[in-house]
Amino acid sequence: MLLSLFFLSIISPAVLALNIDLFTATAEELSYRLEAGQISSVRLVEAYLAQIEAHNRHGLNLRAVIDAAPRRLVLDQAARLDYERRVGSLRSRLHGVPILVKDNIATHPSLGMQTTAGSFALEGSVVPHDAGVIAKLRQAGAIIIGKSNMSEWANFRASFGKVPSGWSARGGQTRSAYVPDPLSPDWNPSGSSSGSAVGVSAGFSPLALGTETDGSIIMPASYAALYAIKPAVGKVPVNGVVPVGPSMDSVGVMGKSAWDIAVTLGVMTGEEDRYLDALYEGVEGLRIGVLREAGFWDRGGLDPHIIDESFDALRKLGALGAVVVDPVYMPSAPEILSGPGETTVLATEFKESLALHLSPLKNTTIRTLSDIIAFNINHTPLEMPPNHCCQEIFLIANNTNGTKSPEYLAALAHLHKLSRGEGIESTMKNFNVDVLVVPADASRSTTISAVSGWPIATIPVGVLNDSGRPFGLAIFTSGADGMGEERLMRLMGDWWKVAGKRRTPGGLRQEVL
Repeated sequence: MLLSLFFLSIISPAVLALNIDLFTATAEELSYRLEAGQISSVRLVEAYLAQIEAHNRHGLNLRAVIDAAPRRLVLDQAARLDYERRVGSLRSRLHGVPILVKDNIATHPSLGMQTTAGSFALEGSVVPHDAGVIAKLRQAGAIIIGKSNMSEWANFRASFGKVPSGWSARGGQTRSAYVPDPLSPDWNPSGSSSGSAVGVSAGFSPLALGTETDGSIIMPASYAALYAIKPAVGKVPVNGVVPVGPSMDSVGVMGKSAWDIAVTLGVMTGEEDRYLDALYEGVEGLRIGVLREAGFWDRGGLDPHIIDESFDALRKLGALGAVVVDPVYMPSAPEILSGPGETTVLATEFKESLALHLSPLKNTTIRTLSDIIAFNINHTPLEMPPNHCCQEIFLIANNTNGTKSPEYLAALAHLHKLSRGEGIESTMKNFNVDVLVVPADASRSTTISAVSGWPIATIPVGVLNDSGRPFGLAIFTSGADGMGEERLMRLMGDWWKVAGKRRTPGGLRQEVL
């Protein structure tokens, strides 16, 4: 009874009246219910806004949303999309479906939300137009319901651990919907797309866009029991996105089902059916390599429950016809993971690409990384409060010599050689596998994929016994043939069939019904 009361307490009355469980509702379910006339986009938006109002800065104080869309504007948009549906003018499968968007992805001022990468340095600045991916989503009829909080500057300001994941000066500290207690060792929502993941898991939206350079989609999605993908660099437009490193940056999506990921990725790439086709192809004959390099499966470094549940997931996929190859090794992995190449490349790219992004902004004097460094110093109580210190990565980046410098070009070429030809491609060829898997919780589980610029995805696998914090598998593959995302979708689609219900925050799904 107490569990029932707790769960009901974190669902707004508007949601209960709709008889929709926003913790489990997928974009697929909502799309079908909209098409059947069982709900309207206006009612959906009202319900999601009510949930945001109840638990973003009140209630559980999750701080997953940094700016909610102005109510009148977003309801007007929903009403227009409902009218289009009534007259038979459907734009896509996402027509009238709400979505959250990370605060480093530009949204036109007409939507009533800022784009600041979580920093007061960009507060009040005005972007000239939607990011390319936002333009595609709006053309498809998706409703941008809010901007999600994030690790400020995509967690590239300071060394790991000096600024908590999910914290930004503008948005505050994002908290996990699964482990809201900040004293728990598993409270960390991961990042930098923290608000996107927490927002979807907390019923603020069925979908969310994130960005990833190295781990920023996969890790928070894994910690929130979500499906997610970071497509290969260049697969989805990144114009209008506050950059870290263009050789590794990509925009991806998080959701509660494989269908949600396939359809949204299709909309973002302009090929809506392409990934659905792969989804339905299934895993029969797909060869899955268990990458044993670099201690990824070390029981001394991971909770044994993570390893046990991960192998159970692989057994289930094997029962569907996948071929699990274990062990698989990548001799270049240790050098990729221990060398300075990634930092050299990203620091150099960040300084240049950030200046290009800042140059067309209006209503701001911030034009360079030097300007941001100075702003942080001059506004230390806001930007660098106690326990959120430092900007040494900014300082390193500001002293780089540009993307034409010999040290940068050599570092990038070496990383690509290690991670592509001598890494993912050679491993897939030598062991005759189609994809590689590691526990997402493993240290630097996303880095090999990141430096290659090739696609990576995650699927929810289980939850930690002590805290209830979710964990997942990270799956990556070659992008050389342009078909990497399809291979990942084949696995995600069949996993969705056998995985059972996602664990919702508190594990109290049954008490609602």
